[in-house]
Amino acid sequence: MSIISNSYEACKVVKTTPFRAEMKELIRGWMRSDSPFSMLEYMSRGVGKQFLSFLFVNHNRDRLGKAPFPVSFPELQPQHLKLIQEAHFCLQRINQLCLRDVISLLPTLEQVLDPYADRRFESIKTEGFVLPLDLDTFKNVASAFSNHYASAILRRRLIEFPNLTKISSEHYILATHKIRQAIGDAGLFNVPKDISELHRMLDPKSPQYALSNIAMALVALHDSIENLDQLLYQTFIEDKLIALDNDNVIEIDKAIRNYIGESMQLLVQPMGREMLSRPGELVIVDIKDGSFVKHGLFKIFSKSDRILGKYGSTSTFDLRGLNDDLSCFFHNLN
Repeated sequence: MSIISNSYEACKVVKTTPFRAEMKELIRGWMRSDSPFSMLEYMSRGVGKQFLSFLFVNHNRDRLGKAPFPVSFPELQPQHLKLIQEAHFCLQRINQLCLRDVISLLPTLEQVLDPYADRRFESIKTEGFVLPLDLDTFKNVASAFSNHYASAILRRRLIEFPNLTKISSEHYILATHKIRQAIGDAGLFNVPKDISELHRMLDPKSPQYALSNIAMALVALHDSIENLDQLLYQTFIEDKLIALDNDNVIEIDKAIRNYIGESMQLLVQPMGREMLSRPGELVIVDIKDGSFVKHGLFKIFSKSDRILGKYGSTSTFDLRGLNDDLSCFFHNLN
C-alpha cells in the first residue's frame, strides 16, 4: 500500500483513541468565538505548524501583548499545555520513525527533513514527554516511506557519487530553500526558469546534476512529512476533511500538471467549514464536470475571499495535488 493509503488507515485508528477525543474537545472549544482562547487558536492557525503553533504563540504571549496592535489571551493551563506538548512530541516521533531509513543513509539530512527545524522554535521545550499514541499504529506508514520515490533517488545518487555524502547539512538546507523559494516566486502554474533549464544546462551524468536531483528529491520528501503531520493534525480536530465538490465549486478556473506537480484554481461558494480554511490545510477535491473528473487530496496554497460578486460571497482556492507519497512536488522525478 502507498503512503497515502497507509496514512488514511492510521488516521482511522487515531480517531478511536481517548487522546484524540480529548484533543478534539479542547481545540474545538478554543475555536468558539466566546472562548477566551479563540485568539490563541486563530493566531496559531496562522503559524501553520500544527500543535507546535499553539506552543509558539503561548510562549510569545507577553510579547504579543506589547505589540503595536496588542493581542491578549490567557496563558494555557498546565493540563492543557501538557496535552499540546504530548501531541506535538508524538508527531515528532512519527516523523523520526518515517524518516529513519533515509537518515540512516545520510545522517546530515535529519535537520534538512525536519518540518519543525526553525529558529523561531528553539526556545520551546518539545522533547521528553509521554507518548499519547502507540507508534505501532504508524509502522506501515513508516514502511511505505522507505519506498518513497525520493528515497530511491537518494540511494541511487549516493551510490553513483559517494562524495556527495560529504556535503554539509547547511548546503542541503540552502539548496532546498532556494528550490522552494523559486517555486513560490514562479506562481502556482509555472515552472521556475532555473528548474526548467536544469536538464539542458547540466550533463545528466555529472555530480552537479546529481546534487540538484537530490535537492529536488529532498524537497519532495520534506513535503510528504509536512503533509503527513498536517493530515494527522486535522484528524485530531476534524471528523472529516473539507470537500470541494460539485455542491460548492462554481468554476474550475484552471487545472494543469507540469514538472513541479499538479495545480488547480477553483472558485467556490462556501457553505460551511470552507469559510474558515487556511493555506497549508488539506482538502478533498471531488469534481465531475463533463469530461473533467478529479478526485484526490489537495493542499491549499492560497485562498482569497470576495464578499459581493457575481455569485455572492465566494472564495478562490489555489491548490496543489498530493500524489500517493503525500507530496505536492516533482511527481515525475527520476
